[in-house]
Amino acid sequence: MSPLSAKDAAFFYPWVHGSPSSTDQHLVYAFAWPENGGSPVDAVRDQFARRYHLAPFFHRRLERVPGDLDHPLVRVDPTFDPARVVGRRVDSWRDALSAVGDIVRVPLDVGYHLWEVTVLDGFTDGPEGATMLVVVHASHSLCAGFGLSLSVQTVLFDADVPTPDLPDPDVRSPRRAALRGVARIPADAARSARSALAFRRHGDVDPPRTTSPLVFTAVPGRDRAVEILAVDATGVTDPLSKTLAAISSSMAEHARDHGDVQAAASLGAYVTLVLPPSIPWSSTNRFVSAAIPFHADVEDTVDRARAIRASVSETRKRMFTPEYLARYEVVEHLPPAVVSRLIRRGVRRPHADGPVGGHTVVSTAVRPATALGGLGPAYRFSTGFPMLTPGIVLTHSVAVIGDHVTIGLLTDPKVLPDFAGYCARLREAVRRDVGHIH
Repeated sequence: MSPLSAKDAAFFYPWVHGSPSSTDQHLVYAFAWPENGGSPVDAVRDQFARRYHLAPFFHRRLERVPGDLDHPLVRVDPTFDPARVVGRRVDSWRDALSAVGDIVRVPLDVGYHLWEVTVLDGFTDGPEGATMLVVVHASHSLCAGFGLSLSVQTVLFDADVPTPDLPDPDVRSPRRAALRGVARIPADAARSARSALAFRRHGDVDPPRTTSPLVFTAVPGRDRAVEILAVDATGVTDPLSKTLAAISSSMAEHARDHGDVQAAASLGAYVTLVLPPSIPWSSTNRFVSAAIPFHADVEDTVDRARAIRASVSETRKRMFTPEYLARYEVVEHLPPAVVSRLIRRGVRRPHADGPVGGHTVVSTAVRPATALGGLGPAYRFSTGFPMLTPGIVLTHSVAVIGDHVTIGLLTDPKVLPDFAGYCARLREAVRRDVGHIH
């Protein structure tokens, strides 16, 4: 890989400019830790110390360039710091979820390090007998959730999986990088102008889908609340689509009960589409976010699931073309200082006005169940939490591993009305359409 791209640096600059909303990623792994298994935090720390050298992601850090005249420099620090794995005792599953919300709420200090791990234990009432959570909090700047998941599997589960592509280490000094950034401003400006014209031409031909704002459309503050649903989907055909259909109907009903009477017809969602290796891409975050209709106005659950699946497939086919993806490369031609300033403006003046593409973000993963080493025998389920952004105050993660579905929900409970009521509504829909909730 080349040095850090603009698309990757866009996850770094919000921290630089003091954004109250974290752009980090969070993966949560649940374990049923045996009573005679010793200290959970010591076990996780020892596992990291033993396998750390095999996961290059955990060796990286970023150094800011003065004036943001170039994107952050990638450095390598191969020394494992045991202080990056910390423990916290909680009394119950609800307390554990509250602790996860606290972790998600506070952005990483990415000028210091790009990851940290918190081990939550002390509760005995978790789903599927879970008594421990391992929360991996990492910067989005170096890889997306799938790449981070590969790194975690390598360390925690002794997995022999591919190493995710990462930006190359940079040996330049910050001052030298800043001088190079100044020298290339004229060329960057010319390329930006040409790319913007191409972007505009293509945008006129294939404009993004928009719809009306709903109760989920707002600017999140600093508070965070999470929920995790662990579902047994044994014998269910296409549990992913049926879970998306359950989310769709639950959101429409929740919006309708809070005054959005046309919610079913206008409901939309952003889905994350992972780019296949065959598509050239300048970023280690190999995904695009696509707006699709959520088909909440289709009453039959099976038909709604089928319509959502068809919309995702159609959107993927339309977007995975060189002509369409070229619009995402425009930012790579902007001078880094301009990218930073654009993000600073968004941080200082967030808004959620006008038409929107969707009302939630849904990140999905489907994988077969496999044998796990390391801490794997005690593993029960895992999930993540797509970040909140201006205009999106409720996100969902859906992980399908074998016959197991885990749903992770994230919101700002002071902005979204009655998050507990929404969770109860979603539980009911999932039990009806997908399977038993542990």
